[in-house]
Amino acid sequence: GGKLTIQNTVLTNFVGCGDEPDYWLGVEVWGNSNAVQNIISNTTQGLLRMSNNSRIEYAINGVLLSKRVEIDGVISPESYLSTNNGGIVITEDNATFLNCLYGIHFQPYNIGNVNVSTIGSSVFNWDENFIQSKKPRVHIAINSCTNIRVGSSKFLQSATHLYTNKNDWG
Repeated sequence: GGKLTIQNTVLTNFVGCGDEPDYWLGVEVWGNSNAVQNIISNTTQGLLRMSNNSRIEYAINGVLLSKRVEIDGVISPESYLSTNNGGIVITEDNATFLNCLYGIHFQPYNIGNVNVSTIGSSVFNWDENFIQSKKPRVHIAINSCTNIRVGSSKFLQSATHLYTNKNDWG
């Protein structure tokens, strides 16, 4: 699987002259739904390491642990029926997800009851600059996965007004 390490880096949307700001699709980390995860000798699972004040912002999915589905050649940003699940994400040292609809979105993966993804010392935040064309979903969505470690992280909504998600939860 492919490996991507980002350190002291910002991944964000692009707003051209006169364009309205909008969300970009985010980072996809593909995996193999039928293979075991292993950080040391991993050859089949994609891996994203994010650290040293790196930030992903204004994405539909800051990180999607799956391949997006294409329908008639068009990527379906909120349809996840792929069998390319099982990618690994590791965040640490103040990794930040700012104004993403989903900060990290895990798709089903349960091979060997060992999911080695780790979220630590990270910040998830919706602030005053959240693009109002959509509603925030959740900072971390976990769909049929086990053993994901989350610790020492902050989950914030620092805007002065309360954002509600698509179900009108605050």
